[in-house]
Amino acid sequence: HPKKPINKVVNFFYRMAQIFNNRSKKKFIQKYFNKGCFLDYGGGSGQFQKYMSVNNWKADIYEPYLKVDDAERKIKIIKNDYYDVISMFHSLEHIHNSEKALIDINRALKKNGVLVISVPNYDAFERSIFKKKWIAYDAPRHLYHFTVKSIEKILNSYGFKVIEYKPVYIDTVYNILMSFDSKISYIFRAPFLILNSLFQIYMNKNKASSIMFVCNKNEN
Repeated sequence: HPKKPINKVVNFFYRMAQIFNNRSKKKFIQKYFNKGCFLDYGGGSGQFQKYMSVNNWKADIYEPYLKVDDAERKIKIIKNDYYDVISMFHSLEHIHNSEKALIDINRALKKNGVLVISVPNYDAFERSIFKKKWIAYDAPRHLYHFTVKSIEKILNSYGFKVIEYKPVYIDTVYNILMSFDSKISYIFRAPFLILNSLFQIYMNKNKASSIMFVCNKNEN
């Protein structure tokens, strides 16, 4: 992300919120499986994989681009028909060969397994406010931008069926804070815009900055 005068404050907030976010993601996953084999695809530093490991999951990480702290946890071959749950938390938009990634993931999931994926949402309410300053554009790192309809269509074309989706509220707050480029705007405008955006999401969850989807394998 470009440098911002509020980066330190926002990053501190995000680190604190990460604890809640991990619990929220695990709770969402455990609607489908209480425990089992888990793969965090594009898991970055591996913090969520570690969290799942200490919570009685047999957890792997596949990170094709970034350095992972413990090289032994970075698997290079995704095991066929092995995982109960595979997650892609804000990784699909970074992957050049997304077709291969989704084919590999479909192959690696058990027949009754689920893919849990979150992506930035081009239809986010605050995007129309910030326009080109919207931080979630994140060019050139973000190669794609999705809407609910477009990601459902993409996933379906690679053998997945969306069975549930929900807004990721923390990403809306984070993206709003990071999109301001002055302290004055941050202090006086951010609280109002955050509350307004959260209300818009409450009325229509398709207006969130990020959306999390649960998919199963489409057997048709």
